[in-house]
Amino acid sequence: MVKSKPVHKVTKVVVLAASPMAVPTIAMLLQEHRLAGVLLPERLDAFSGQLQAQLQQSEIPYCKMGDQSEAIVVAQLLDWHADLAISFGFAPSLKNSLSQATTYGLYYMLGAAPDDYYGPMPSYWQIRDGRRCTHLTLVKAIASEQGDIALSLPIAIEEFDTLQSLENKLAHYAPKLVQSFMNKLVEHNGQIPLVKSQQQGLQAPLVKEKDLHVDWATMTASQIAALARAGNPTLAGCVVTLGNTSLNLLQATEVKHPTYGVSPGTLCHVGEPEGVIVATLDGAIRLDILSNVDGVFGAMSFTERFGISAGMVFV
Repeated sequence: MVKSKPVHKVTKVVVLAASPMAVPTIAMLLQEHRLAGVLLPERLDAFSGQLQAQLQQSEIPYCKMGDQSEAIVVAQLLDWHADLAISFGFAPSLKNSLSQATTYGLYYMLGAAPDDYYGPMPSYWQIRDGRRCTHLTLVKAIASEQGDIALSLPIAIEEFDTLQSLENKLAHYAPKLVQSFMNKLVEHNGQIPLVKSQQQGLQAPLVKEKDLHVDWATMTASQIAALARAGNPTLAGCVVTLGNTSLNLLQATEVKHPTYGVSPGTLCHVGEPEGVIVATLDGAIRLDILSNVDGVFGAMSFTERFGISAGMVFV
């Protein structure tokens, strides 16, 4: 009598949730009765605090991670009988014991390919750099500086995507990638072929206040428009300074318009139907949405409200 081969299944998944991107995947696993539990960061921010309250209300098992509680977390994973762990937003420095506490190990969900961008804010820097495509990538947590890619899904960055819309899009597609990955584990009897990333990607660090300022002397119109979109709305767009007043620019559009030889940063037209036009290093840009402490305004209403006219210069 021939013995049948054991069937590898992924029945219980632990989600490490330090990012809102994890929420749709948690919902999918819960609906399919595959959610073993949720691990939260030790220090709760606004998102993880709200998620903890929702987990408590829904009686979903969870545990907090901390530097001093590795043994407790590992014991919890073993108690949950987790087959797989997927991390959203945790720094790639988790203990190897977490991988060993699950059948198939720990994988990081990244909003870029490791050989493209790496760091905590890849979505921001990809929009700012004018990229038109990103990837959702599952990388296995093993001793590899460049990461070992298990599965990747290309995602388009549309012309008007903001930081928030792109991250919402990544969160929407994450459950699809997780389902494909679990199916692939079954197909390959738990042994997923990994692809070594080819090179070190561009850094995607946390955005600092100085990163948000428009430099009219060095930035092109397309770069300024991308800078505004990259920070909209999470970082209030980017910062432009008129006189001694800093304003937030949430949306701008590269346009063809005469600049009359004025220096970059000069308001060269204010009026309908063209709108509010500013000279740039390589042409012109239309300011669409501005904000300050008084609120968010269309650029034309903003200039009328605060007496801004052509000839004034952003510094």
